[in-house]
Amino acid sequence: MTAPDPVSAPLEANDPRRARALKAKIRDRVSDVRRHLLALRTAMAATAEQVHESALIVVGNFPSFYDAYRAWIKHGFAPQP
Repeated sequence: MTAPDPVSAPLEANDPRRARALKAKIRDRVSDVRRHLLALRTAMAATAEQVHESALIVVGNFPSFYDAYRAWIKHGFAPQP
């Protein structure tokens, strides 16, 4: 038993050169999408790292900032020397 021959796409049957060009364009677009997704993932990872670093800075400086803010409130929002 043999498998039947695959059916050609109409464009391939009528204009093989155009079909090859179209397939090449599709491969190029798929490659572009893949490249953009990889770049997006890289950027997202870098952004997450930057957010984490910023959060550590805020957490590290928050107690002294909050103490100064509470002192300012205690003095009636008067300018501090």
